[in-house]
Amino acid sequence: MAALRKVFKAFATIARLLWARSSASFHAAAGFPGYPFSKEGEEELKITMESAATAEASPEFVFEDLGHRAPAADGAIQLSTSILIIGSGCGGGVVAGHLAKALPHHQLMVVEKGFWYPKHKAPVNERDGLSKLYEEGGTLQSNDGSLAVFAGSTWGGGSTINWGVSWQLPARTRREWNKKYGLQFAESPEFQDCLDYVSNVGKIQTWKENDHNSSNMVIVNGSHRLGEACVTVPQNIVGDADAHNKICGAFCALTCKGSGANIAGRGGKVAVTKTYLADARERGARFLQGFDVTKLVFDKRGNVTGAEGLWRADPSEPAGTGRKVFISAKKVVVSGGTLNTPVILQKSGLSNWWIGRNLHLHPVVFCLAEWKEETRPWEGSIISVANTEHTNLDNDGHGAVIEGMLMLPGLGTAVLPWKSSLDFKKRMLRYNHLTNQVVICRDRDSGRIILDPKSGKARVEYTVSDFDKSHLMESLVATMKINHAAGAQKIYTPVVAGPIYERLDDKDADKKAFDEVVAKLRKIGLTNDGCSYGSAHQMGTCRMGPTPRMGACNEKGKVWERNGLYVADASLMPASSGVNPMITTQGLAEWVARGIVVDILKEEGAETKSKL
Repeated sequence: MAALRKVFKAFATIARLLWARSSASFHAAAGFPGYPFSKEGEEELKITMESAATAEASPEFVFEDLGHRAPAADGAIQLSTSILIIGSGCGGGVVAGHLAKALPHHQLMVVEKGFWYPKHKAPVNERDGLSKLYEEGGTLQSNDGSLAVFAGSTWGGGSTINWGVSWQLPARTRREWNKKYGLQFAESPEFQDCLDYVSNVGKIQTWKENDHNSSNMVIVNGSHRLGEACVTVPQNIVGDADAHNKICGAFCALTCKGSGANIAGRGGKVAVTKTYLADARERGARFLQGFDVTKLVFDKRGNVTGAEGLWRADPSEPAGTGRKVFISAKKVVVSGGTLNTPVILQKSGLSNWWIGRNLHLHPVVFCLAEWKEETRPWEGSIISVANTEHTNLDNDGHGAVIEGMLMLPGLGTAVLPWKSSLDFKKRMLRYNHLTNQVVICRDRDSGRIILDPKSGKARVEYTVSDFDKSHLMESLVATMKINHAAGAQKIYTPVVAGPIYERLDDKDADKKAFDEVVAKLRKIGLTNDGCSYGSAHQMGTCRMGPTPRMGACNEKGKVWERNGLYVADASLMPASSGVNPMITTQGLAEWVARGIVVDILKEEGAETKSKL
């Protein structure tokens, strides 16, 4: 039966997603207007397309074109730089910006396996967005098929597709990193300065209560009625709140399309493409997109000498193909992300026990609810508030946070039950009356990234542990109670053949009905074959440690086994952050970048300080 449930879940999910993403008749019938769907959006699109010719003639980023480069005798195109940064996201982007400022006498190159989609070429629908912007086109799953993994694979990395959430690493977690994992810097004023610096660059702000969308107001109202903790969420979004009111609840994950992003006085999401990578560009850094690193190269003494890889001219060329390129460099910073950084190190011959292990994913489940009134769930900021009542269920910092959920038609309704095609379509016609919340677990237990011997790609070996499932269950039930207290007419549970709550007029009968749904859900459980798990946060696979026995890198991000090699991304974390890891990743990258500058200046006999 478990195998049958797994097959049913897989096929039902695929069928629902394909239909919801591509059916124009459903979009029209359900009231989802597509892009653009407001006067502000139309104005924004008009400005964007009118400026397309200018954008083509004077692009925001210019990338190396290797199409006419002749290869050397070994068949590889030869490039050289002083410092090579692999990855352009929250880690690599920050490092690039810092080093370009602090070391103007060094040549810098940033390489990215994904591609840059300027505003006039950015995806405007769910299908194209996932295929162009995400790892494996948004289809990556854990090896056992129990969990879907969403990770950015584009210029700007996770900052391009992150939903704006910009928490700093909590003090409780920093204390754990220090006391339990020996990372004393985690509680230092210097690291706090790094977190503050990247927060300032990201222009972090919070919304006022009347700026929240329907899913967030459910959290506000339900939490208040239950007497639970509810806080506003910091975001790296600039401009007026109303610039985001008509579009962001659906499209934030497909690059920023905030209305008015091209209009003076408005704004949008502050990805690293707008800050650190722009700083690097202005200071002469070179950029190469479509470059998939196959391995790092070292001399006999263990000094890094560069990287080999395959270059594709455009996304139409199949991944894993392209022209062979070798980039020589004196220093290499690997910022390929938690999924890819350990694979690059493994393929390069490194063998530290921690490389690929300690994978944390912040596994999530969803709580979808239906309301009498229209909710227009695609509008407003996706996550502007959070319920934090259940973040410490074990009194050791593990639990879950409850936040709003992206409401693209496919992903946002993925947990609607499937009884038949007709029944599903009837439920989907209520799309304009739905809200969704995501329950994000700070996982105590971990998995690992393994190297696929055939494809050379990362494979995710991860199953949500019973310990973490218990926290997800308690927090899911809490989310259902929040929706019930806020007045939901129906509440769907994220399990195959799961119970559905439907509100009754009689108060006592209604309470009994709700309690019965919760009891049935607990009895079914959040099984691997029956529950729809997801992950948008990946951490920990090259963790820092004070010794090689405790981590793959030292406290400054230097890889223990080689010289001149650093890691600067979320893979450095010794444990899950417990909050959206974007700012933590950027803070760690700033920390590593400052250390790199110190190392290089020491080698050159210059002053050893780096704080910009």
